[in-house]
Amino acid sequence: MTPYVLENGNLQLRGESLNIGSLNLPISFAMAQISRQVDFPEWIAIDSEDQFIIVNLNEFSLDNGTQFSLERINLQENDIRLNIHLPLDAVR
Repeated sequence: MTPYVLENGNLQLRGESLNIGSLNLPISFAMAQISRQVDFPEWIAIDSEDQFIIVNLNEFSLDNGTQFSLERINLQENDIRLNIHLPLDAVR
């Protein structure tokens, strides 16, 4: 999968290929099977037809209210920039 940062700070993972040994499976089929069999949190959306997974960081927060957003992701340059948004009462 290839990662992309969306304008809203969420993460999109685009399916490129899936191999099991020398068998090349259609990514849309594999993603559909995974989405049916795995109970993902509601802030993770799988679109098997368009072959991507969205990690909706804007819908996720820790119990203390801390939230996250991505600024940049470039795995080849080992450059991942994640913003951490702390609630005011957590900073005190």
